[in-house]
Amino acid sequence: YFSFFERPFMLFGILGFTLLAIGLSLGFYILYLFYYNALNPDRPIMTLLILLILGGIFILSFGLIGMQINHLRKEVYYLQKKNNR
Repeated sequence: YFSFFERPFMLFGILGFTLLAIGLSLGFYILYLFYYNALNPDRPIMTLLILLILGGIFILSFGLIGMQINHLRKEVYYLQKKNNR
């Protein structure tokens, strides 16, 4: 059985790691611009960097919480099934 309901970390993990990778690559680009004195302070690139990294971390956290809830649901189902016998 293979779905995002059973494995929520697959959906949230892929999305979170993608946002983190984009944010980190943007961070390296900002360091490159800073090193060659081409960084323009009028561009909102730093805000985008922070939003991407924090968004990736939050989405990964939601995936971990979803995984824990799914595990807890399975454990409660198992205990209910065991008590009915």
